[in-house]
Amino acid sequence: MTTERLPWESRYSRGAVIGFATALLGLVPISIPFSVGGLVQTGEGGQRGRGLAVAGLVVSALWLVPVVVWFALR
Repeated sequence: MTTERLPWESRYSRGAVIGFATALLGLVPISIPFSVGGLVQTGEGGQRGRGLAVAGLVVSALWLVPVVVWFALR
């Protein structure tokens, strides 16, 4: 008997899920480390959620752009 999981049994990376959820809420200082951790977890294989981790980083960047522009124009 193999120990491999079937595709529907694999779990999403917790870091990727938390990173994406916190990015949607605008909690950028929390979302970036979790999203990067999610990328590392999904890169090693065995866990799903690489797209969520990338989306968490993209949404975090989208939150940062207006903040940086606001501070630059101040």
